[in-house]
Amino acid sequence: MIRTLFILVIIAFSLAGCRDDMFYSHSYEIEDYKWATDDVKEFTFSITDTSKVYMWFVDIRHTADFEFSNFYIFPRRISPNGKTYTDTLNVPLADPSGKWYGKGLGDILDNRILWKKDVKFPQEGNYVFRLEQGSREAELEGIVNIGFSMYEYE
Repeated sequence: MIRTLFILVIIAFSLAGCRDDMFYSHSYEIEDYKWATDDVKEFTFSITDTSKVYMWFVDIRHTADFEFSNFYIFPRRISPNGKTYTDTLNVPLADPSGKWYGKGLGDILDNRILWKKDVKFPQEGNYVFRLEQGSREAELEGIVNIGFSMYEYE
């Protein structure tokens, strides 16, 4: 009886913690954990309501032996009319003492980096986001996944 009650409580907390405001989320596995500068990841979604407000996140999963405390990403947004917006995003993964910001089990850490907030899309249609690693290294060793997620909020 107590075990069943415990399981029900765990399930209730799990469901209460779920976010229903996620609009889009997708990630890519990085082959051999080496993200090359020419390996651009693309994310496509459709906007049907231009009155909604969003937050954009870049999702990074890396190994605990990743050799840098941060790196740069060049995110690019392509609007339905073909207009392109390019940005530079610093991705901090560790504090100055070397302690990782990410959470995880074992030697794989997850990070969700806020890219933009309070964003409205100016027109309806399909948008394309591209993420390109912008470090001085030809390959970033230790990157497990790269992703993009977007949440609606009021």
